[in-house]
Amino acid sequence: SLSLSLSRTYTERHTERQRHRHRHTRFEPLPGGTMLFLAAVLALTTALLCYAGYIFLIVDRRQAKQVLENPEIFGALDDKDYDFELPAEIDDYEKLREAAPTDKRALPVALLKRAMADIPRIEQLEKDHPRMARLFNRGLLPFGLWEQLLEAEAMMDAEVHEVQ
Repeated sequence: SLSLSLSRTYTERHTERQRHRHRHTRFEPLPGGTMLFLAAVLALTTALLCYAGYIFLIVDRRQAKQVLENPEIFGALDDKDYDFELPAEIDDYEKLREAAPTDKRALPVALLKRAMADIPRIEQLEKDHPRMARLFNRGLLPFGLWEQLLEAEAMMDAEVHEVQ
């Protein structure tokens, strides 16, 4: 009898908990004013997203197309050259090497000066290449200017290998 009353008590408590849970998980309709506010927020958010998409897809592309079609921009760039000259220390070293100096340290010192003169040019190329590549990939850099940069890089590669 005691076990029967304990089990009933447990069963009653369990049933009461389930009713309590169901009472809190039921969705009750929101008041009309709240629904209107949520609908207005949803409509405003949708409108803003549509406007942002319009700006991104239509207006930005039109402006980019106008930039690419504007010949004045490319005319100004076409007149530019990528000025890159090898250092004068290269000629100094070659002349000294041909002259066969009697001092054993003169040739290594000239080679060191030649290598030191190469460093700023290498740094400049390393700085210019990513910027110009970005412009070239977007169609904003003339092909001739890009080729000049690539030629300058090839010249410096050959110079570095020669110094080594």
